[in-house]
Amino acid sequence: NGQNCGSEKTSALWAKICHQVEYCFGDFNLLWGKFLKEQIKLGEGWIPLEIRIKINKLNHLTTDFNVIGQTLNNSKVELIEISEDKIRRSLSKPLPGVTDDYKNDVKNRSAYMKGFATDAIPDDIKEWLEDKSEVLNIQMKRTLHKALKGLISMFDSTESANKVIETPGQKYKDTNLLILLQEERMKKESKVEAKLRTKQKQVLKQKIAEDFELKSLEGKIGCLLKFWGDDDQTCREDLHIIFSHYGEIKWINFVRGVEEGVILLKEKDKEVLDKAKYVSNGELQLRNNEVTWK
Repeated sequence: NGQNCGSEKTSALWAKICHQVEYCFGDFNLLWGKFLKEQIKLGEGWIPLEIRIKINKLNHLTTDFNVIGQTLNNSKVELIEISEDKIRRSLSKPLPGVTDDYKNDVKNRSAYMKGFATDAIPDDIKEWLEDKSEVLNIQMKRTLHKALKGLISMFDSTESANKVIETPGQKYKDTNLLILLQEERMKKESKVEAKLRTKQKQVLKQKIAEDFELKSLEGKIGCLLKFWGDDDQTCREDLHIIFSHYGEIKWINFVRGVEEGVILLKEKDKEVLDKAKYVSNGELQLRNNEVTWK
């Protein structure tokens, strides 16, 4: 039993070493990773094992050159070549060209996953994913404060990706996950970005119009009416309803939920305010709440 246990541990270690090295020399990492790409340029693709071991994830597994060499020589993938203390990607397996077809292929076998705990451990997620299908790359998406907000997982094929995506009720440690094809996610984000750009253009146009209006009022007085109160339900429409009979509102600087705002009137604000107060017996309110006007 002790021998079997030792053998299982060795096999598990070898599998982790193979996976880590093959990932580093895989299509994704070599096409987009900077460190190895620069090292490979130095000597016909060969890099010293010493440099490879310095990368933390392999360093945690082993620093023994012989163990790494023996492990990779037994790999069925045959992606790596070893020569004494050097290692490189096999010349018989050149990198694919980064064409539009290749990019589309990557998107079609990549899934976006969201719903993990913000402190979830990447290695645990990786093991969970590898139990479902063969994963070639995992890209963690984090907030500015480094909290995990989701990940992009690239599978070995579109079939593998679809198998995970189409399985209903996916959970990670009892937490429901949102899983969709990366292509679909990008389309949704594009729509959101397009709406945001349209809104930004509208805001910019409004700002330009307001700036123009303010410049036209230079030298004039009595046009700005400020108000404040503690009601959080008042909206612009309420202000238009109150003053529409007594003067023309040019614009309103106010957002629902904020305690104060400013109205730009075409006529002198004192005259408009006095008229509105007179009709309401001096108690000019908004949604039956007291408001201070100035």
